[in-house]
Amino acid sequence: MVELPSRSQRRLVAMLALHSGSTMRAAHLADVLGVQSGALRATVSRVRRLIGDEVLVSDPIGYRFNATTDAAIFVDLVAKGLAGGGIECFDGALALWHGPAIDEFATDEWAAASVAQMEELRRVALEGRAAALISAGRLGEATAVLEMHLADHPLRDRAQGLLMLALASDGRQAEALRAYQRYRHHLVEQVGTIPSPEVTALERWVAEPMATSLDPMWPTLAAPRLDSASGTMHARRSRDNVPTFRSSFVGRQLETDSLLSALSALSALSALGSGRTVTLVGEGGVGKTRLAANVAGQLIESGVPLWFVELAPISDGADLVGTIAAQVGAPVLNARDALAGFIGNLHAVLVLDNAEHLLDDVAGFVDTLLAACPSLVVFATSRVSLGIEGERVVRLLPLDPREEASELFLARAEAAGATFRPDQRDDVESLCKRLDGNPLAIELAATRVAALGLRTVIDGLDDRFTLLSGGRRGDDRHRTLRAVVEWSDRLLSPHERAVFRLLGVFSGGFEIDAAQDVIEAIGLTDVPVLPTLVALVERNMVVAEPAAAGTRFRLLDTLRAYALEQLTSHGGLADAVAAHASWVASITDAPLDEWMTRDGHRRSMRLDREVDNWRDAVNHAVAENDADLASRLCGVPTGLFLWGRPDLLDYVESLDRVMVARRADGSAVTVGAGRAGAAYARWGSAWAMLDLDALAAACDRFDQLAPDDTTGIATTMRSATALARGDMGAATAIRAEAIDDTRTNAGGRDLTTAIAVYGACSVGARDLVPDNWLRRTAELARSCDVPAIRKLARVATCWALVEADPNTSVTLLHETLADPEPIPTFWDRLIGLFVSRFLTHTSPTQAARHLLRVLPRFDAGFDSSDAVTLVTSAALLVEAGHRWADDIVASLAVAMSSRYMATMVPDIAERCARGQVLAGERLIPLVRTALEEIGGLGDTTEHAADAPL
Repeated sequence: MVELPSRSQRRLVAMLALHSGSTMRAAHLADVLGVQSGALRATVSRVRRLIGDEVLVSDPIGYRFNATTDAAIFVDLVAKGLAGGGIECFDGALALWHGPAIDEFATDEWAAASVAQMEELRRVALEGRAAALISAGRLGEATAVLEMHLADHPLRDRAQGLLMLALASDGRQAEALRAYQRYRHHLVEQVGTIPSPEVTALERWVAEPMATSLDPMWPTLAAPRLDSASGTMHARRSRDNVPTFRSSFVGRQLETDSLLSALSALSALSALGSGRTVTLVGEGGVGKTRLAANVAGQLIESGVPLWFVELAPISDGADLVGTIAAQVGAPVLNARDALAGFIGNLHAVLVLDNAEHLLDDVAGFVDTLLAACPSLVVFATSRVSLGIEGERVVRLLPLDPREEASELFLARAEAAGATFRPDQRDDVESLCKRLDGNPLAIELAATRVAALGLRTVIDGLDDRFTLLSGGRRGDDRHRTLRAVVEWSDRLLSPHERAVFRLLGVFSGGFEIDAAQDVIEAIGLTDVPVLPTLVALVERNMVVAEPAAAGTRFRLLDTLRAYALEQLTSHGGLADAVAAHASWVASITDAPLDEWMTRDGHRRSMRLDREVDNWRDAVNHAVAENDADLASRLCGVPTGLFLWGRPDLLDYVESLDRVMVARRADGSAVTVGAGRAGAAYARWGSAWAMLDLDALAAACDRFDQLAPDDTTGIATTMRSATALARGDMGAATAIRAEAIDDTRTNAGGRDLTTAIAVYGACSVGARDLVPDNWLRRTAELARSCDVPAIRKLARVATCWALVEADPNTSVTLLHETLADPEPIPTFWDRLIGLFVSRFLTHTSPTQAARHLLRVLPRFDAGFDSSDAVTLVTSAALLVEAGHRWADDIVASLAVAMSSRYMATMVPDIAERCARGQVLAGERLIPLVRTALEEIGGLGDTTEHAADAPL
């Protein structure tokens, strides 16, 4: 025996000996030993002098141990014993066992898998020897061996069966049955499962030895089944390695059926050489293992031979094949060849759970194994696909917060002792949505509800990583929500990790150009943004969602919280937030002159998609008291976007306060334009509500801040305000003056002309419209490059031609409806209302259906609604002679300016006198029901209970 003086020398030899006959990469050895390559070569040289060059061999890749080790002899003897070699083989193998495997290094990370393999094989040897003792009639000795073995390993299914068999064969049936009951009780109470079918059948044989036969179960208990042709071992059909869960399996029926179908199809096609890999991918905690275990259990029940191998504990790819071989039951010596021979032509499924951290090694292994085993199907779970030929990727999405996610939360929370009221259903859905429908996060939250209450848990999600800790025992990756995310974060490259953290500043999603802008602003100019973003999507760290304007990306809330936390701890949050706010301002800081231009509308539509990012940018500007940024965030696109968005008006007020404070010291010349934009935004929100006081105040403020306006904004605001007061004459006069004013830019004049034609013609005053207005509107309808003005001009021309040329009028209307070019949301709704007014006279059914698209769904009453939409709806009800028309008109006249209504509703005074005023909360549902009836979408008797009477 050669004594190696240093620990590093002994570690080197131990590592090489465990992989005897296989070359280990020099770089890997150096990394495990914690030394540089030069130091590794020095250690190898010293060891060679002690054990000989013929034992420690080098090659171009690394180093190889060429010697027969006790471990190799042990494995060989166990294999021979299982093949029928008798007690002597097992005795010889166990005699080589002198203590814990790799004793000195047993706790080292690199040795963990090998130690587990050797320990498992020792247990197999003990059980094999006990089976051989039973066969030899040495029942007392077998009983003693098994009782000692089970004292240390009480969950060994085969050992429990052998103990029962030894006791029963020795005439001790009562003791055998008690042993079974103890085992079954322990499994149910501590693990949440039951004994295997073989042990359960053995219990019946012990209880009624004359009624059943031992023959079917004895080969399984005695030793793994042998292939008569090749002499290699095959694992029995068993649940031994499939994870068990004590809680119920909620939902995922569609996913289960899809996976079972895919795996069955691949098994059927295996003889044709088709791809035989299914990879279930998804974010951490989404339930891949749980679903895979459920599918595996159903495959086993249907008679499919299956092995389930958990890869998460393996930290080194070099241990992959040996670990799989040990868990499957194949010899671990020369494991790759042994495993291929072990499986052979068997039609079976190999489940590889949690493959993401060993991706390259697993992909290479699966490719090689499938080539050698033509009837095998591999079912992998991973946070990233394997990327091998013929792979079928199945993406596991989060649970729907409204359905399965809520069901899971309630089931887990009630199991923990929580109770819920029916009116808390919305809160449950809100919690599940904030947790992204992630099953693990939902389960962790559910365990907190019994102690903290639902509202406290919801409020605590702002610090979710502290709140959602203490998960599954025995699984460090799922102990806390943080551990789940950290596991995914460790799989990222440095560039991917840096980009992922920066993307946390985006709220509500982002597009590629936004990511590019912020990343470059931070200084990461050497990072390829698009490939990195693709990699993050593939790793389920970023979600890609198709949209009308192109793909949008977003981070799930939990991942975003983690990204921001990491950005904060590494000192990059302030710069990232500032870069993000500046990017948002690049959308909104268009000058007033771009109000009615194609670019101004394009920016407004972009802002519609970026509203959450705009909110965050506003909060940053306010927090930093940055008047320049505040002014940029109040540009023309903001005013266009905020029309009809009273929910965002508080943000405009906050920006205005910052700009006022800066304006007082006279240090920022751009602030005036920003404040004018804020006034314009206020006016847009007031118009949707027909708030006359707010409309007038916003007009006055805009005039003060932009006294020489040449954009047409002031004209639009003033004329529409006059119309809201019911003064069509004043509105027309204001527009006429602006149309003739050459100082007003082209877009402003074009818009004013189209609105003037529409306004006059739609109330039957076509004779007030000059011919040059009509000609200009017709030109705009044909060729204006601003899509909102073009569509508006078409509707105006429809009204102008409705009497003289009805066919052309209807054709233009269809062209308007068919025009696919998008426009800002408010203008889209406004033109939809104008179309609805036209259809009121030509096709009430279509008009009603159009109005239902834009009618608010709020049930809180008129104050939460779009007043213009309701007035247009009331006009249709009057035109159609609906039985509730007078009541709806009377109710609206109380809540708003009846003078404006008079421009759209004939005989308003008489209708108000006949109608009864309805409660605000009943108004919108009643209007909706009436429109559904006119549009042929509702039963006139179905809503009789909603009638005013």
